[in-house]
Amino acid sequence: MMTIALEMQSFFNTLHYRLGYLLKYLRQGIISFNIHGEIVTFNQTAKDFLTSQGVELIPGTCHDTCSLYKPINRAIDNVIKNGVEHLGKESIIETKISKFYLKWDVVPLKDKNENIQGAILVFEDITEINKLKHQIQEQERKAIAGNLAAGFAHEIRNPLSVAGGAIQLLEIIDDPKRQNNLIHKLRGELDRINQILTDFLDIAKPNKQRELIAIKLPKIIEEIQFLIKSDTNLNNVSLIIQKPPNNFPLIKGDSTHLKQVFLNIMKNAIEAMEDGGKLEIAYCHKNESVSIVFKDNGPGIPEKHLPLILRSFFTTKVEGTGLGLSVSSELVKNMGGELKIESELGKGTIVRVIFPLFK
Repeated sequence: MMTIALEMQSFFNTLHYRLGYLLKYLRQGIISFNIHGEIVTFNQTAKDFLTSQGVELIPGTCHDTCSLYKPINRAIDNVIKNGVEHLGKESIIETKISKFYLKWDVVPLKDKNENIQGAILVFEDITEINKLKHQIQEQERKAIAGNLAAGFAHEIRNPLSVAGGAIQLLEIIDDPKRQNNLIHKLRGELDRINQILTDFLDIAKPNKQRELIAIKLPKIIEEIQFLIKSDTNLNNVSLIIQKPPNNFPLIKGDSTHLKQVFLNIMKNAIEAMEDGGKLEIAYCHKNESVSIVFKDNGPGIPEKHLPLILRSFFTTKVEGTGLGLSVSSELVKNMGGELKIESELGKGTIVRVIFPLFK
């Protein structure tokens, strides 16, 4: 028994040494506190980092008297008193010496009976990582901004062609009521051009949230049906729109963006059917989501292109920019939805635009 006890003691001594060695060289700083909020232990990383910021770690010192940062102090108190974990927190800390970013967690330290005995703080200096992330974001914005001119040409072509068709009809129609209706449609398309320009300019700037409202998807399709009619006639494409189910659920969205997305999908389908064809639009309601489905019987998309089809600047068209579907996908994501594409060569393409229900 004595031999076993000595072996166990030796094992625990070795384990304690190895654990201490491991904690010493972790890149995360680790500090433990007892039930009174007093510092018990800390590793070398914590000591080195906090010393460089003018904070001295002394065992037995209460956390709120050793110049730790206010959000962390509040979290330590909350963990000890209420057992509430604080995970994945990030703080911007400004001192007389520098400004830095910390990512940190504070969790309760419990005994085998789940009684709180203290707290453990784990933190990491992510200042350089944060700088690198911002640099990458800035480079991405500049790259997109550099291609805005091509994007304008692609996205504005849709409303411009519709506006042109409306003007042509105005020249041959004498009915004042229909003329007023065409002028209303023309004004709407000019507004849409202005909105597209605004949205593309926003790509080069930090994202800003647009206000989303309750939307009836069938009403959006009804409003743009007129806008796509000249394209279907010109390309000998039959447009079949399913009657929506009664009380089809509302979604939360932006009507201008929805029109932009749906028109882009429909124009892509029509352009793909060079020898004519059929474009069907259907509605689906399943569980907590609704979707609008665009199905054509065109040539389809090669399987190797499907994973790339939503990437910015990917296109198989001679005059395409590869921005239409990628921008549409982003607009749908901003409304909480998802754009999915299925296709098979020789059988056509299905585009599903899925949205959560309005609540």
